[in-house]
Amino acid sequence: GNLGGRWPPTAAFFLVDVLSCHEESCYLQMDGFYTVTILCTIIGVVWLFVTKQLLKGLQEKEPSEW
Repeated sequence: GNLGGRWPPTAAFFLVDVLSCHEESCYLQMDGFYTVTILCTIIGVVWLFVTKQLLKGLQEKEPSEW
C-alpha cells in the first residue's frame, strides 16, 4: 500500500480525538473536528501564500527544465 496516502486520515482522526473534550469536568464541551478543520485551513492558506511564487515559477517553465 501507499503509506503517503494512509497516514493523513489517521493523524486527523487522532487529532480530533485528542482535541475533543468529552468529560463533564471540561470547562468547554467541544468537538475536536471543528478545531482540526480550522487548524488545517489556516495551515493550507499559509502554505499557499508561502509557496505561491515557487509554484508560479514552475508553471512558467517547460517540464524538461524541472
